Amino acid sequence: MNDRHDRPITDEDADATNGAATEMLPETAETSELPETAEKPGCFLAFLLLKDPVWDRERFSERLRAEWGIDFDPEEEEDADDDLDGDEDDEDDESIFLEKIDGRIAAVSFMPVPVPDGEAEECARSNFLWPEAVDASKAHGAQLLATLPGSDFENEDDLWESARLFVKLVATAADDPNVLGIYVNGTVLEPAFYRKWALEMKSGSDPIRDWVWVGLYRGEKGMCAYTSGLEKFGRREIEVLEADAEPGELFAFAGTLVLYVLDCRAELCDGQTIGFTEDDKHEIRLSEGAALPGMTLKVSYGEGFDEPES
Repeated sequence: MNDRHDRPITDEDADATNGAATEMLPETAETSELPETAEKPGCFLAFLLLKDPVWDRERFSERLRAEWGIDFDPEEEEDADDDLDGDEDDEDDESIFLEKIDGRIAAVSFMPVPVPDGEAEECARSNFLWPEAVDASKAHGAQLLATLPGSDFENEDDLWESARLFVKLVATAADDPNVLGIYVNGTVLEPAFYRKWALEMKSGSDPIRDWVWVGLYRGEKGMCAYTSGLEKFGRREIEVLEADAEPGELFAFAGTLVLYVLDCRAELCDGQTIGFTEDDKHEIRLSEGAALPGMTLKVSYGEGFDEPES
């Protein structure tokens, strides 16, 4: 497996990706059933990196209500504790937020220690969009663990609603000057970046950039891209390898694939081709991951791609 951290793109490369892959969507029919993948979909998790070992659970609860109109049902709160076999004293533990919201168990836990083994700092190196990611990660001394465990989803609408709720939890927790970064999907995101895309939900758009990270690195013969986060939606992760493309071009291409899969709820399959115009064709192959563990879908870049009209 290639180590994508060994060949990061430069700051100049990163400049070329600004504003790429935002509103480009091809047309397709929606799928109604959840496809089979190696991982159980819908298990969402993120670490919020804290500068100081302090957290105000009550303020978080109030902000969640005020910003997103989320109310907590006392009966559902008891159900959440029962479902997780929790201690009866969890309700009074100021370090744990545990609620059952619309039938989904949401938890945010404060831990007065950093993410161990320098894991967050290492993964922060992959965020070419935020030059300060590594320094911010190194400065953290505590963490919040935000989780929304997977469940037996009736359909994709149920899964997508869980994904939206999770982003609301994390975005609300990130609205705190003590939060230095958000370790999620194999990288560390800037809190302002995460909140910007989360707030798109208020206008009816999904927070795609919070759901899936599109990473870039230099291969032996060209630029490479990978996704991190699609498996939570029951889809295979995507890789584009050794593309003869500028970083911004490949970022736009990979981002368009992610938008196609999530906004259109499409499933890419081995042996198919995909294109965004009549003459635009890219082969899809399923094989062992190059920069990711397990099996991933490799989408050919070819000589480029025709961006769909926004």
